[in-house]
Amino acid sequence: MPIAQLAAAAGLQVLLGVYEFEPRDGCHDNSDCIAWTKSQVDQAITSANAPGSTVIGIVVGNEDMYDSSGNEKVDLQQRIVVDIAAIKDAVSVPVTTAQRQGDWCGGTANGCDPARTNSINQTNPFNLLGTIDVIGANIFPYWGGSPEKVNGVSVASATKTTVMDLKIAL
Repeated sequence: MPIAQLAAAAGLQVLLGVYEFEPRDGCHDNSDCIAWTKSQVDQAITSANAPGSTVIGIVVGNEDMYDSSGNEKVDLQQRIVVDIAAIKDAVSVPVTTAQRQGDWCGGTANGCDPARTNSINQTNPFNLLGTIDVIGANIFPYWGGSPEKVNGVSVASATKTTVMDLKIAL
């Protein structure tokens, strides 16, 4: 049974995720990975349009438009935008992607970095910003191996500033 049906049966609202498969996941090449992802796209559309659906949005991809060093994954960027557009044409709920805050506006942990020249707000790969109405931004107050406090202040306290920086940059 699809997760959206289980959520509806329990009276829960759900944001559905569409995973974008890459060769590291076992598909052989970009076209094979597209075929693997298509069933998720189709299921998200079916679930969002089902009678009594409690799907409140669909998120396509997650922290995958750039690698961990900030290098673009061009094939995946294009696939995400194509899949978002296809889903948006078929449903009435918001559709977006969830990417790291630094990939939306440059930077690594806090705030936005105008010196980065390949973030979404600077290069807008495949017109992603023209395709979505809302963004999914993964904003982490700290990264693995980073301290929870700096000079006695929780790094989580920078989250609000990071959100505002992101909003201004976009």
